[in-house]
Amino acid sequence: MQITYSTMLSKLASFIERKPKTVVAIIIFITLIFASFIPSLKMGTSTRDFMPDNETVRASDRINEYFGENEEPVMIILHGKNVVDGKALKEEYYIGKKIKEIEGVDECIGVGNFVSAICGTEYQKSMDECSNEEIENAFKDLLSSNNNITAFDAEDAKYDFADITGFEMRTEQKNLIIKIDVAGLNVPKFANVEWFVSFKNKVDPAKLNLSYMISTRISSFQWEVGKGLKNFRSIGKNEAKPYIWIGKDGKYMDFPLNASVFIDANKNEIVLNISREELSKYGIAPALANASLPAKLYDIEAGSRVAMPFPLALNGGLLRAIINFIENSFLGNFANRILSNYNVSMEAIEAMLEERESLSFTDLNNAWQIVDTLTINEEFLIKQPFMNDLRNSALMFLSFEDGKAKATLMIAQINGSLSMDSMKDVSRKIVKVVEEEANKKGFKAEITGSSVISYQIDDLTDKSNRIIVPGIFIAIIAILLLNFRKPSYVVISLLGLSLAIIWLFGTMALVGIKFNTLAIALVPLMLGLGVDYSVHIFHNYLHEVRNGKSVREAISNSIKEIGLALILATITTAVSFLSFLTASIPSIRNFGILAAIGIAYTFIIAITFEAALRYLLDRKKKIYVKRSKSRFSAGKIMERLSNILCRHPTKVIAVVGMITLAMGMAAVNVKTSFSLEEFMPKNSEAIKAMEKLPEYFPSAGEDQEYILIEGDVASMDALKGIKKTMENIGDDEYIARLPDGRIKADSIYFVMQDAIKENESLKEKFNIGNDGIPESEKDIVAFYDYLYNNQKYSMRVRNVLHKNGNKYDASVIRIYTKLTHLENSNEVMKKLYEDLKGDVSNYGNAKATVTGSMVLIYTIMNSLTRSQFSSTIVCIVIAGIVVILAYRKPLLGFFTMLPVIISSIWIMGTIYLAGYSLNVMTVMVTSLTIGLGITYAIHVVERFRLVADTTGDVLHAVEEAIENTGQAVLMAALTTVAGFVILIFSPMPPEQQFGFITATTIMYSFITTMLLIPPLLLIWGKWRKRKRGYIISP
Repeated sequence: MQITYSTMLSKLASFIERKPKTVVAIIIFITLIFASFIPSLKMGTSTRDFMPDNETVRASDRINEYFGENEEPVMIILHGKNVVDGKALKEEYYIGKKIKEIEGVDECIGVGNFVSAICGTEYQKSMDECSNEEIENAFKDLLSSNNNITAFDAEDAKYDFADITGFEMRTEQKNLIIKIDVAGLNVPKFANVEWFVSFKNKVDPAKLNLSYMISTRISSFQWEVGKGLKNFRSIGKNEAKPYIWIGKDGKYMDFPLNASVFIDANKNEIVLNISREELSKYGIAPALANASLPAKLYDIEAGSRVAMPFPLALNGGLLRAIINFIENSFLGNFANRILSNYNVSMEAIEAMLEERESLSFTDLNNAWQIVDTLTINEEFLIKQPFMNDLRNSALMFLSFEDGKAKATLMIAQINGSLSMDSMKDVSRKIVKVVEEEANKKGFKAEITGSSVISYQIDDLTDKSNRIIVPGIFIAIIAILLLNFRKPSYVVISLLGLSLAIIWLFGTMALVGIKFNTLAIALVPLMLGLGVDYSVHIFHNYLHEVRNGKSVREAISNSIKEIGLALILATITTAVSFLSFLTASIPSIRNFGILAAIGIAYTFIIAITFEAALRYLLDRKKKIYVKRSKSRFSAGKIMERLSNILCRHPTKVIAVVGMITLAMGMAAVNVKTSFSLEEFMPKNSEAIKAMEKLPEYFPSAGEDQEYILIEGDVASMDALKGIKKTMENIGDDEYIARLPDGRIKADSIYFVMQDAIKENESLKEKFNIGNDGIPESEKDIVAFYDYLYNNQKYSMRVRNVLHKNGNKYDASVIRIYTKLTHLENSNEVMKKLYEDLKGDVSNYGNAKATVTGSMVLIYTIMNSLTRSQFSSTIVCIVIAGIVVILAYRKPLLGFFTMLPVIISSIWIMGTIYLAGYSLNVMTVMVTSLTIGLGITYAIHVVERFRLVADTTGDVLHAVEEAIENTGQAVLMAALTTVAGFVILIFSPMPPEQQFGFITATTIMYSFITTMLLIPPLLLIWGKWRKRKRGYIISP
């Protein structure tokens, strides 16, 4: 191998001597080709860039295929003195409408949306048309959890059975309970008494302006025409019956009410229990199409009234005559309006009337005389089930402080089918609209979300590049000027580096690799290592000139002598970077490939273009190189170090060993972490807003975890398994909960239960058992079909159930967590993941996979740890094999690898001591340590081999390796450190950490190389010469 490389380098040196201009022209031509591809280079960063290639990620992709791409949420926090007064709510609603007008925004959800729904229900007006007072009332109704009203009257009773002392109205599940307290229940046998509650209903879409009165009536004995002597049987029977009176413009008619009446003589109370379904027949909280309206009762009055006894009652044909009268009078028109607005027909009224055994004068409102009343100065809201969901949703979007709503949340949903770049553009527009409108309306706005953070990272990346690239060039220029003291050396080195970077960026564009945040590290990496190559070639060139060689001989010798070390360094460094191919994260694999290619490019340009250009500039000049006389020159420093190392080799090795032991103990405690937010400065507004979300809005978490179930999900086992999983989720630690305490999750089982609650007839229709599950798989499929095609449930069902043809082949359980990406410790993620894995049940022939936002991050963190371990092992093994094969002496190969192994331990210990963690940037540090540091060891060992083989003097070879090559290694280390130190000034924390850690790594590699290799070579060389009579070759 060495003979082949030596021959190749000799031919290259000869070609450069003969045709340096051709070499320069070829390199420039190639550069122009690569440069032509750069405009097509894609840029951007997203979480997707760091997803590993495993089943968890693939399951997440399949969820998108089955149920559609999840919408990308942008969270907007609005602060104000009172964010729920009428004016504020209207302005929030307006901001939401402006956001929704942005192309790419599917929906913008906030408290205003929920209040608007109540406004439409109660006032039949849009929120824009409502007054501030109406909006505030609607908001109060939205948040109302009060399901009862009461009133009391402490005045003395005049008529004990008719005097009202108390009143209560409340809702219980699907019933309305009315309780009237009276002074006594000693009702005369021949009295006609009615206890009633009268009211009006504000929720009146048909605008009928009806009055209602629900009553309990006890009637005296009546002689029913047509019954004859049988009437005597009812004497003394005072049976209580419920009625509902419906009136308009002072005209009333009554209907028997299907309700339960309880009269408790001991407590002196009358209780009516009426189903909501019964009330809806009369326009009170009715069902219209697929929606159910609430009722808002006002002008509520409880009372009692009596009617004088009248002994006659009508039945049979006489009732039909009454019905004919109703049909041809005002009441007939009224009945027809009920028919058109509340689905109550004239036939239904006829049926209600015919249910009676008789019709008497007590069915005429004017026959009654009011005795006592109790006015209730409150309104009573009969809420439909959907209003409880709205209330929970509204509370999730509000943050209270000292009982006042000081902040509200709005969530803009970006279309999930858009590309990440398009999502970033939409997010940018959302931020602009919110900031403009919030300032106008007196709100303080904070905006966050993954897409917001992503585009801000892109902006920071651009800003970072504008800081880092010039900074690196300035630092390297300064060090090169101090070292070479001639601008031409600096210009040639930087020109060569620029060409190498153009080649690399052109390659990225050519193969379609995106320039993301991770790729930023390629710039200082190439600049640092590229300068190393320039420093070694030019340092050796000046050394040859100083020793009296001509320019031609100096360039030729530098290419042949240093070139061999550079080839070996390039191969081992490239191998180190290619070890990233073992990583499961594509971005890290791409980084390894690009770094290896980039290093190869810098080597090619340094050994050809830079050498040829140097030769062109100097070939007609007489070059003089002065020796530095400064006591603090690199040469003097390395000379002193040489004296110490050669006198105390074993002591130096012992000190290094003790430091390594201490660092190793610290290294084992290093933890891993990952989130996009890590790339943002801690003072970033988006990060601050993200940190506030769990505190301000603990139930509004948008991060979803999933249990994907694939296979026959319409089987009994699958549905029972889903039910069991939903029960298991209840005690998970990190699951988000709604304000009412229920878990924030969804599944086909939950959809089924909600449908059953709203329509109990489904139980019989689909043979639902006590466990809430149909009794056969045929019933399950039928129920699925019903829900899948029902307009009311279809959208929700299609989010949790996938149908392929006639078969249901996938279902997903959606679980919301109360975590954010900022809470990403490995322990928390592991607990969440293990809880979800434990929630998985038996789904029959279907299989389950746990995935989701936080689970994917946990997967990334595990992948980072595995990537670091696997890439480090592969890197050490392959690099070790390369140097052993190159030197053909295992001990020399071991000596070359030892400094980088020790440096890796030192840097891992430093990461722990500095309080850092292994993230997507720093995880590469051990392989980078080997890749960057091994070049120093190779140059030192190669110089020792060359001198020892030539002179046979071990001490002289060690001194030459330290004093001569050591200077070049020192300059190379300083320039590389300068390249990475500039990253400390990056606005992105991971890059700051990466810059500090990598710069420290370079210094550790230099220190361990200079402290370990010379003493080891000295000991080994003396032993080798003593045992074999020669050092390298006989």
